[in-house]
Amino acid sequence: MIPLLLFIIGISQKQIESQPIILDGANDVYASEYLFISTQFGIYSFDRYSEKWTKFTQAAGLPRNQAHIIALDEGILWVATRGGLASADVRINDWQTYDSEEVAEGIAFDEQYVWIGGYFGLKRFHKYTELWEQMSDMKVNDLFSEQGYVWCATDSGVLRYHQDFERIERVPGAPDDPYVRIIATPHRVWFISHDYFVAYNRDVESWSTYESLEIDDYANVGDSLFVVSERQVYLYEPTADHWALFRDVEDLDAVNGIFADGQELLFAMDDGLLMYNSNERTRRRFNRSSGLEVDSLIDVYQDAKYVFAVNRRNIEFLNRETGIWRVERLTPPEGRKVSLVYLDEAGAHARLIPDTDVKLIGRAYYSESRTLSNSVHTRTDYENINLKLLAEHTSGRLTSFYYDDTDKTYPMYGFAYRGVNEDPLHRAQGGYLESEYFEFDLIPQFSTFGANAKLRRGTSGIDLQGGELKSRCRSDFFTGRSTEKRTTLFDTQYSKNTFYLVYSEPRMMRKGIDTVFVDDCHPSSNRIDTRTEFSIAGITGDFDPLIHGIDYSVDWTRGIIHFAAARGDSDVIVLWLDGSEIIIQSDAVREHALTNIYCVGPRILPNSFSLAVSDSLGNTHPLSEFGLDMDGDNQVDPEFLDYNLGQLRFPDRRPFPDEVYNEGIHVYTLDIRFVSETVFYYLSCKPVARGSEKVHVDGELMQRGTHYILDYTSGILLFLTEHMVSDFSEVEVIYSSLEREREDQFYAVQPSFGIGNDLTIAPGFSSFEDERILHLSTRYQRSSDADQRMRFTSQLALNNENEWAQGHSLVANYGMFSVNTEYRGYTGDFEAFGANERKYGRLEHRGLISASVEPHSHVRFDAGLEREYLADSLSNRNITQHAYGRLNYLNPRLPNGHLLVGRDVLPDYRKNRVTLNVNYDLEVFRSKVKLNSVLRNIRAQTDQEERSKIDEYIVDANFSFPVLIHGNIYFRYNEFKTNDVMEKCEEEIKGTLNADLIPGIYYVGTYDLAATTFFVGQSEDLVLNHYLYNNLSIAPGRWQRELSIINISLGLGRSFAEYVNDLPAEYRRPRLIFKPLEDVPVSSIDNLHSYYGLIQLTPYSNFSVWLKRTLNESGLAYYGMPDLRPTLRDELRIEYEPRILGIFTISLDQRRSESYPIQTSRNTYFEWNMPWSTSLRTKLTTNYWMSRDDYGRLYTTTSELKTNAELLFRLHSDSFVRFNVGGARKREDVNGIIHTLTPGVGLNLNLFRFLYIQFDGESTFSQDDVPIYMLSTKLTGQL
Repeated sequence: MIPLLLFIIGISQKQIESQPIILDGANDVYASEYLFISTQFGIYSFDRYSEKWTKFTQAAGLPRNQAHIIALDEGILWVATRGGLASADVRINDWQTYDSEEVAEGIAFDEQYVWIGGYFGLKRFHKYTELWEQMSDMKVNDLFSEQGYVWCATDSGVLRYHQDFERIERVPGAPDDPYVRIIATPHRVWFISHDYFVAYNRDVESWSTYESLEIDDYANVGDSLFVVSERQVYLYEPTADHWALFRDVEDLDAVNGIFADGQELLFAMDDGLLMYNSNERTRRRFNRSSGLEVDSLIDVYQDAKYVFAVNRRNIEFLNRETGIWRVERLTPPEGRKVSLVYLDEAGAHARLIPDTDVKLIGRAYYSESRTLSNSVHTRTDYENINLKLLAEHTSGRLTSFYYDDTDKTYPMYGFAYRGVNEDPLHRAQGGYLESEYFEFDLIPQFSTFGANAKLRRGTSGIDLQGGELKSRCRSDFFTGRSTEKRTTLFDTQYSKNTFYLVYSEPRMMRKGIDTVFVDDCHPSSNRIDTRTEFSIAGITGDFDPLIHGIDYSVDWTRGIIHFAAARGDSDVIVLWLDGSEIIIQSDAVREHALTNIYCVGPRILPNSFSLAVSDSLGNTHPLSEFGLDMDGDNQVDPEFLDYNLGQLRFPDRRPFPDEVYNEGIHVYTLDIRFVSETVFYYLSCKPVARGSEKVHVDGELMQRGTHYILDYTSGILLFLTEHMVSDFSEVEVIYSSLEREREDQFYAVQPSFGIGNDLTIAPGFSSFEDERILHLSTRYQRSSDADQRMRFTSQLALNNENEWAQGHSLVANYGMFSVNTEYRGYTGDFEAFGANERKYGRLEHRGLISASVEPHSHVRFDAGLEREYLADSLSNRNITQHAYGRLNYLNPRLPNGHLLVGRDVLPDYRKNRVTLNVNYDLEVFRSKVKLNSVLRNIRAQTDQEERSKIDEYIVDANFSFPVLIHGNIYFRYNEFKTNDVMEKCEEEIKGTLNADLIPGIYYVGTYDLAATTFFVGQSEDLVLNHYLYNNLSIAPGRWQRELSIINISLGLGRSFAEYVNDLPAEYRRPRLIFKPLEDVPVSSIDNLHSYYGLIQLTPYSNFSVWLKRTLNESGLAYYGMPDLRPTLRDELRIEYEPRILGIFTISLDQRRSESYPIQTSRNTYFEWNMPWSTSLRTKLTTNYWMSRDDYGRLYTTTSELKTNAELLFRLHSDSFVRFNVGGARKREDVNGIIHTLTPGVGLNLNLFRFLYIQFDGESTFSQDDVPIYMLSTKLTGQL
């Protein structure tokens, strides 16, 4: 799995009652090291690098200490309080308040604006001009921005602002109720009122209404939504479309807060923290006895390294690596001081300049680790500086400097100045910046190293910028859901010593019991299971037994052994098969190794493979010359290619001249091209400038965070919405790649003049090395009502070669009519720095018009046309066109949906597309059914009269019966044809059933089968992916309270991934499949059976027993069915918490894997945690671990007994001393018994308010080895 660094515009969290707000900056690359937690005393910010806290209060610049909304947008932290709104760049903490006593109830972001809503209505703040604009006077209770819309929760229902048409529209489908909150999950937007939970499904544009819950806290994993209500946890399961009490953890009591990620659920409760692993169904509890200072928690959060538990007095956080809970006290804000030099929660202050507060904030730390062992001395060190120096005048003017070398390759540094409203110099910055203009984008945005300044006078001003260019505009183009691959192989690059014939010629074999024995003729490589002086097939040697399915596979249909790793030329190889001993390779037998198989790359899409064979003179030879093309179509015949494994097999044992094999002389070259399916798209240049990309699919602009995510470091693009990209889709990505070494000079000046309140004119001049550009931007906007608005923008540019570019747009709406038009044009030699590069050439003209008519509240018609005129490198003129019309019917009481008709005209082909989506909710005899269906037809035709077609239909039904049975049935069918010949067919069947017929017995079942058939000539390949899961939960406490001491869970699951090749064309697979297909030619299969049983006993409130047994049977094989090897795992965990003796924990984990060797492991763990006082805590642990590998005649055993005693003395909240002493007895078959003694000491001291010292030392004394001393020190200054 590839970890992606996500960048999503706008992360906003709104407070629920008195709950703290927890906002993680990890998804914002400008603030990824910070975590923000709101409290009644201010906003606490945790720095993951220094592991220290800072606090934002009124002393730092907040209007009030208590925040009810925290939002983060491209490194700018926005905070709404009951006293007003403020924002700051997290890199320099330059807090700015806005002259408004209005209270914001919602904050949202898009690429141009910051949106706020409240009693005052709806406003937006232009990020470039920094001006506010009133958009509506209707009271807004919450906001959410995505996919071209700003959603508004109001007292009279749901409204949304349509950004393309700049109009506010009422959304039919949601009840006209006063909504107070919006919750967004990947595919749904939830609107919360006192009477209803209303969900809008983005994928099918349908609404669903549910009974409300009183929300105390919430969390989501995908579209699964967890809600804490009246101290219980409820779960919305999207596959069943149903709300129910969360039953996986039966003994949840007094839950106050919740956090969820893909694997764990964390519950903040009155009696501590409960961590539940939903995959393994294991749990772990923390309270005062196990490390917390306070039991009663109100909220919880975790990331990959830390767990944060919030209570009314503290924020306690656990470092998973050290296992130590640390405490940050919640303290009232300090009053302002009048000293010349002083230190407070806002930083280090000096009042050396009259009426000016000079403030130093940030961090600086140095760490060093040393290891000493006899004369060996190793040392590593690391330093980091992230400091900001601010000077703020009492008038509000602020100057700041910053330096951050967290990224050692590209340290960041610069300065900023902010004036007040009446100042001519409004703002100035220096450092690594982005170029920016007012309404001018005929050239791309650049990353620069330089400075800029904004001068303002009333509604007019002048913008200056200059420096070195540090990025370059790029364009990448992709087609469909696949990636094209090209590789070149020489004839000498066959898979040597990897494939062997069992007999002298290929022939079918009967599958039997087999083992391969290999002697590599090197005694030094003998293993523990090597059979020395072993005789087989008349040969005596040191033979290693190999394992079928791990070390090798057998193709029984051809009689070929495929080794996982190439063997040596001198290896002696013998196959033992059902008592027969067959020599595969020896001094006397040398002809079994195959030299006609080439590995070209796995997962080839059938019908996409092409091969060209050329000689050393460049002459291309027909494939029939090598026996690969018997039907004369100039393609490799399917029988010679394994598409799944990527193996090209020539029919002749030696298809090329003898010198290729005897002397290794290269004669022929194989040029190979093919296509593989992929969900990732790899941009050609990286790293990518943040936020610079524009992603289009079939001409439609995609929204970051909604439709796709992009890792700016690796340049990996991933689409989030299923079926957004079809096999025909054109994917176009225009972006900027960072080039820090670039030194091209750039400067620009752009004055702007405001004429009245509606018109702004901005002429300008820009210089890029030898390119000089004069440009003019104009914007006129006017509105007389919420549904009567008009905005016109125009931009013109002329360079020093008298080449020009222009762009114009008009957005207008009047009543039920809305229109959006755009035009953009470039003359031939205008240097646009890549902004006008397209797949089919350089853009000359582009026109776009989109319109919407809404004659009725339930009826809307949308249409659009985009046309581009392009010139390629040969001066050929190309035209691309995208057109669509869409009719929407949105009455939720009747069948509703939309009809979309589109046509795309491209130089390579023409494409027609039709989509019909129908939704209907019905209720019959108290049973509810929600139906959603999609019919999609795409037809494409090339200039060579090649016709392609995709037909797809989807039926998705959620049902709920009055007898407490609910579930989902989903079916998708997709077929792909070329010239009326079927090439691919996809089918998917999914089902979910939840049953709660008998109180105390709850069943969940899931079935998923995805089948893809590839049609190749007169044969077909079949890909199957199957998943089956069943779980039965039994809670006897629902029958009788006395039985609540026991809870039982039973589960059964099966999954497999199977690739079947060379099936006859008339083959018909079963519609429903529950096990792998066996009597078919299998290329590969991965099979898993899983069973588990779980019992939880809680006979007393302070005593619990947890037992689980899991049996997994798994196997991976090529060319046939695998042997399933069982792995049995038994787990036991006992927790006992006497009132005065802390907590005792015993756990046992034992597993046995029936592979080769047979592996058995056992781990027994004992822990006693004892809090003697709030300052003194001890922990005693004992661990016995044993591992045994059984090879049949021989076995190896390793065991270790470790004991450790730890004492932790807390001096105050962030200072503590730790002493530990441990001992171990380790037994190994090779080294015998080893005893070690490991004393250690740790020291964390907060000597002064700003200075932290961390020291850790540990020594290891062994009876047979020299002592080892490990020392580490970290010195941190945090202001």
